[in-house]
Amino acid sequence: MHGCKKQRLCSWDSSPNLSTAACELRAATTTSKLQSCLAREEARTKEVEAFYERLSHLQNNFEVSPWYKPIIVSVEGAKRTNFIEDLAAMFRPSPVRVASSPPASLGVVRGIFQQLGGSAAKAFDVVSNYMAVQECKDVCMAEHQPLVFIMENFCSSAYRLGVSEHLASVWPPGLLKPKLQIVLRDDEDAHATSPAADWEQLILTKGSLSEQHMLQLLKGGINKKIFPSTEDLQSLGADPLRYLVDVARKEGLLGDRAGDKTWQLGRRGKHIPWSFQLATPNRSSGGPPALRTLGIHSVTETGFIFFTLGSAGGASGQTGEEVVASMVLLLGSYPFQQQWRGEGIVRKMRGSTLPPFSLACAMQRCKELAHGLAGPTKKRRSLEDQEAVLGTRPDDTREGPSTAYIFIPRRMEVLIAHPPAPGGTRRCEWWRLAESRLWEGPRVLLPFSPGCLEMSWEPRVRKATVVIMGSHTAGKSSVRKRLAERMQWESDEELGTSMRGENEEQGKYPTAWDDVLHQAEVARDQERMSTSTSRVVETWHLGNFVWAITRRPEQHGDLLKRAVDAIQQEQEATIVLLVLLKINPSTMVRRRATFQTSAMAFQDEEVDASKLAKATGEKLDQMLGEHDFCFPHGKLPVLKLDNNQDGEEALNDTVDAIVDFITLFV
Repeated sequence: MHGCKKQRLCSWDSSPNLSTAACELRAATTTSKLQSCLAREEARTKEVEAFYERLSHLQNNFEVSPWYKPIIVSVEGAKRTNFIEDLAAMFRPSPVRVASSPPASLGVVRGIFQQLGGSAAKAFDVVSNYMAVQECKDVCMAEHQPLVFIMENFCSSAYRLGVSEHLASVWPPGLLKPKLQIVLRDDEDAHATSPAADWEQLILTKGSLSEQHMLQLLKGGINKKIFPSTEDLQSLGADPLRYLVDVARKEGLLGDRAGDKTWQLGRRGKHIPWSFQLATPNRSSGGPPALRTLGIHSVTETGFIFFTLGSAGGASGQTGEEVVASMVLLLGSYPFQQQWRGEGIVRKMRGSTLPPFSLACAMQRCKELAHGLAGPTKKRRSLEDQEAVLGTRPDDTREGPSTAYIFIPRRMEVLIAHPPAPGGTRRCEWWRLAESRLWEGPRVLLPFSPGCLEMSWEPRVRKATVVIMGSHTAGKSSVRKRLAERMQWESDEELGTSMRGENEEQGKYPTAWDDVLHQAEVARDQERMSTSTSRVVETWHLGNFVWAITRRPEQHGDLLKRAVDAIQQEQEATIVLLVLLKINPSTMVRRRATFQTSAMAFQDEEVDASKLAKATGEKLDQMLGEHDFCFPHGKLPVLKLDNNQDGEEALNDTVDAIVDFITLFV
């Protein structure tokens, strides 16, 4: 054994990892206590030497195979010695095994480092968790299949080693996380809390349960979480996109939850490949479908956003046009793999952001190769970071690589597990309601149902009127301007603001004010109907209505009727989408003090802000929640957004969410 200079690769107390613990253990070889301990027995010396060789091999080869990944179930709180073995025996002949941390093969070495104590003993505990996972992986590779390993106190051991007095629990970096944590509690600690985790948890209070009954309950819980039956699929949830993202997050494919934009369900993690296959009609009539593997940028409530060079999957659709498409996406490891299928449409996203810099570089290189610009005698044109961020490349157009696409599924299904897993393949599907983000399902199907899929895609209305509503200082004007610029649509300001004079600013409204404002709004609507351009309009009829009833509450019914009539007229020529920006009264007070807002006079900032927020923003929220707003031409889609944050990033997030919302309908 050879010692090394003791060094710390990260904060030992906050987040001990494999590298840090390995350095600590190698530094321990120079201590006289360890050397004296080994001098007494040659056999123990060989055990320790073998341990350090195994440690070096672990550092050089520690990884979890994507094909045969071990599935870990951690059991916390088992009191009897053979409880874990008895639990695993209930699953035979299923692929369930027993593992331990530290591995039994390290029993002798463990005693030596426990005797040594201090940081070396703690470092051994850290390394033993990684070695336990590596042993599980080796078994899976040897048997060429993923296996389930039940470990005692795996989670508590890993968390205990990642906790300091000043920091919250930290999972050791690079250590495989369990798929399921089982917590057994006595009556007296039944209300105790467990650390927040991004894996499944099953908490069982022992109470007066017999041991056999408890084992049966645990078997049923593990079956439901890891080997779900057909009946268990009913609990997947009504939104397949959210369920898919949750599975992808547990598989480590997504970025940190805190790093996701508020309008996204999930976004691909940095340097993590996540792709799906998309099939679209061939450009040539009579040709086979065009199939491409595409990298997923993010998943939103609408669908899958991705970037690609040229048209999506070989489809010939132009910007904004829909192309019928189907997709396949695989998640997890065989035989517990999930296969997701979907049918829907794909289109370019108008007003979308640019792709990540690394992706822009790759697509620019593809474009150079496609146009013969990168031959052996030609110098490759470099892509500067600023060019990728700002989109200032001279040959980058709306049809170029900076254009994002979105696949909008209308039907999705998932096949869970395969015949080697207990229960075989299970299958269920969801259907998206017409003109809505809402889903129906899941509906459980028999595996490989022979039923024929019939889907028709009716032409959509391309022209849209997007209405931005909210209380005073909700950010309507800023969002309207940015959204109209992004979409390259007409931008119509709030008429109540542009028509208001000095008397109105002081709250002195003439009797006919609301009638004059309504007629002006209707006249502008008629003018816009004669054009083919979509528009973003602020406040509009419903927003004007809530202002009007603050002055004329006794005419509530008549005012609402004429607003609804005006909306029906608008629906004759365009699809109407409602966006409600929600803020708190405290935000209104802060923005009035910080930013240049309307000159509307307040006597008491906090009191008047609370009254105005209730009379306008909360009233709109209540109306959109209580009324169906069903018209002869269909129900009005509504998007409600929290807009209490200030700054460019918050504004862009809000606009991104609205663009995603628009994409589903327009």
